[in-house]
Amino acid sequence: MSWLRNRSVDAKASLFQRRRARLSVDVLEARAVPATMLVNDNWFLARDADHNGAISAGDTVDNRNDRGAVRVRATFGTNAFSYINAAVDASTDGDTVKVLQGAYVGNVTIDKSLTVLGANANVSAGLGAGRRGAESIINGAVTIDASDVTLKGFKIINGAHLDNPNETLGVWLDAGATGVTISNNVITGAGVGRGILSTFNGGNDDLTIQGNNISGWTTGIYNQGNTGVVVAFNKIHDNTVGIGNDSVTDLVVRNNAIFNNDVEGIGLSGSNEVTVRLNNFSGNGLAIHNYGGGDTVDASLNYWGTTNADAIAAMVAGDVTTSNPLSAPVTLTTHVFSGSDISFVFDTATGAFTLFLADGTMFSGRAHLNRHGRLDLHVHNRDVRVDIKGSIRGTLTLDLRQGHTRQRFTLQDEAGSGSSSGTPGHHGGEHHDDDHDDDHDDRD
Repeated sequence: MSWLRNRSVDAKASLFQRRRARLSVDVLEARAVPATMLVNDNWFLARDADHNGAISAGDTVDNRNDRGAVRVRATFGTNAFSYINAAVDASTDGDTVKVLQGAYVGNVTIDKSLTVLGANANVSAGLGAGRRGAESIINGAVTIDASDVTLKGFKIINGAHLDNPNETLGVWLDAGATGVTISNNVITGAGVGRGILSTFNGGNDDLTIQGNNISGWTTGIYNQGNTGVVVAFNKIHDNTVGIGNDSVTDLVVRNNAIFNNDVEGIGLSGSNEVTVRLNNFSGNGLAIHNYGGGDTVDASLNYWGTTNADAIAAMVAGDVTTSNPLSAPVTLTTHVFSGSDISFVFDTATGAFTLFLADGTMFSGRAHLNRHGRLDLHVHNRDVRVDIKGSIRGTLTLDLRQGHTRQRFTLQDEAGSGSSSGTPGHHGGEHHDDDHDDDHDDRD
């Protein structure tokens, strides 16, 4: 029987060799893991690698000198730096530069696709501002010379005069920088220059300016020849002009507090597809001035401090529509639901609502959400009865009854609360022959 045992062993060996022959190892291409660079103006020498008694490359440092800050530790010259520009130079596209609390004097240039974060990166400085801690202060100008850059959470003061474009600037977008986000910053000037300036016809498209506090400039924000600009949830105040726009296309200005700007809150020339809504205007020379050469500015659903049509008309100049003025200021909890030229504005914190129907009929009052976040509102006058039901987090159904005619509309949330953009959902009314006529009272 030995030959059978040998044959079995040979068969197993042959099977093992065949299986082993099918195994292979693929060599993967090198993949760079995004790195985080740290910047501090006040490092503590935790380990002196070269025993020279001073912070130098290769030493271990931490930020224990920053009172109240979360402790971080890094290697100086590798992922820890004293200057923002040095951290940018050491970074590659996709990296993050975290700038710890402190004062940084001098201009900063961001010439790579980076996320550059200050100490208050997660705290809004704009509408509904949060409680900010110690700041990362840049005393100078920031030049963004790359696409897909995020600049977030800084206090930028005074700006600086730049030879190109020969202006005093807080933040400058050089030609070709697209997909830039500037958010949660305090950007304060000394009465001259521009807080944020894009290059004229420089292709600074897909620009988001959100959650900032911008004041003390000749122009707080100056958009020039770019497409796809969102300005949202900012405080823009005490400038000569709040937001200037020349030859801008697809501009959305929403959920901002725009106040005390000497000449105008928003100025526009040669700009198209402009929507200005859900903003609070007060104390400006003019709220909006459309100098012409572009489309009519849609400035419906804003808070002007009054609902008087003549008073609002005196706050604007040029081709601007100001329909459906709000009776209460916009907050972070203001939601707008729209469809088929109907708008329902509801504040989830206070319960205040305003309903604008397509024929100009308006209802206002207070409503209440149930514990599931759903609305069940009934309002009427002598001619019209309206029932609104649905989730405040999604869509609402509006039943409109006039005489024996009933129409049903779906209203979509414009995502106004906590969002930087949104456009109305336009849904056609669905006609019903339902003559159901339950009695309902106004619900305050």
